Amino acid sequence: MTASTLPRDKASQWGVPLWFPLLAGILYACPIWLVPYYSLLDHANYANHVRDWATILSSASIVSLPFREPLWFLSLGAIGAILPPEETIRFISVTSAFAFAAMIGRHYRAQPLAVALILSFPLLIINHLGAIRQGVALTVFLAGFMSQKKHQRWTLMSIAPFIHVGFFIILALWVSAWRINRLRFSPYLKTATIAALCLAMAVAIPIASLVIGTRQSGNYELFEARGSGLAFAFWAMILLLFVAAGRDFITKHLFSISVILLYLSMYWLVPIAGRTFEAGLVFVLLSGFSLPHAKRLLFILAISAYSVMLWAGLWDKPWLGLTVPQVAQDQHSPVQAPNSPDRTSDVGPT
Repeated sequence: MTASTLPRDKASQWGVPLWFPLLAGILYACPIWLVPYYSLLDHANYANHVRDWATILSSASIVSLPFREPLWFLSLGAIGAILPPEETIRFISVTSAFAFAAMIGRHYRAQPLAVALILSFPLLIINHLGAIRQGVALTVFLAGFMSQKKHQRWTLMSIAPFIHVGFFIILALWVSAWRINRLRFSPYLKTATIAALCLAMAVAIPIASLVIGTRQSGNYELFEARGSGLAFAFWAMILLLFVAAGRDFITKHLFSISVILLYLSMYWLVPIAGRTFEAGLVFVLLSGFSLPHAKRLLFILAISAYSVMLWAGLWDKPWLGLTVPQVAQDQHSPVQAPNSPDRTSDVGPT
C-alpha cells in the first residue's frame, strides 16, 4: 500500500479550493498552539529532554543508541539552541500537526468528509497533543508514504524510527506487506501469512526490547495487558470488513490490514498494544475510505459512531484527559507523571 493505491484527488470537480490543505492544517494545529503546556502530562518531561538531550544520548550504549531515538534528541538540541525549552516543544508539536493535517487535506481535497472524520478522530489528535514524539515520527512516515518518488519514500520512512522507536515496528510491517505482496499467493493466503507474522512479532517485541534496552522495555511485559475486549471487537469487525472487500482491496491495502492484525495479536499480550496501533491508525482510516461504496458507507458509520463514543468519554476531561491533576506552580520544576511520556493506555474503550 502506497499513496498511489488511495483515491486520487479530483478537487476541481467538486469545487473544493486548492487552499483547502492549508485550511485543514491551520484548523488542526491551532488548538495545539493554544495548549497550556504545563497542564499536560508529557510536555513538562519533553521540556526536560530539551535541557538534557546531550546527557540522555551520551548515556546510551552503542548497541542501544539507534533505538534511543537519536534524531528526536538531536532535533531538540538544534531547536532548543534557538528557543526556550517550552517554546521548542510548542514549535515542534504545532509544526508537525500542521504538516500532518495539510498532507491529509491535500490528498483528500475531493473528500472533505474524509478529512473531517480523520482529523477529528481522538486517537490521532493524541499523537500531536500529548505523544508529540510519536506525532512527529508519524508525520515524517506519512510524508514518505505519500511521496511518489521511491527514493524519497524510503528515506523518510526509514528516518521515522530514529524519531520514535515504535516506528521500527510500523516500518517492519510495511516492508513485510510489500514483500509478501510480491509473492504469488492468493490475497487470502497473503493475509494468513501476515497474520502469522504479526503474532510472531507480538511475542518477539517484548523480548527484543529487553535485550536491546529500549526506553519502553519496562512496559513490555507479556500477558500483562488489561482490557474488556471492546476495542478488540471493534477493530476485528473493521478487519472483517476489509477482508470482505475482495481480492484487489486486500492486495492494495495489505499494510493497513497488517496494522490491525498486529494490534489484535498484541491486545492480550502486552499493555502497549494501543500505543503501537495509534502509530499506524491513520493508514487504516485512509484505507477505509478506499473501500467499495457499500462497505465504505458501513466503515464511515462505524468510525463515526466509535469517534462519538470516544469523544463522549473524554468530553468532561480537559485536553483529552492528558492533564496533570495539579499543575506545578514552578515551571522550572515540571510535574513528573507516571508512564509519561510513554503512555500505555489501550485504544479507546477497553
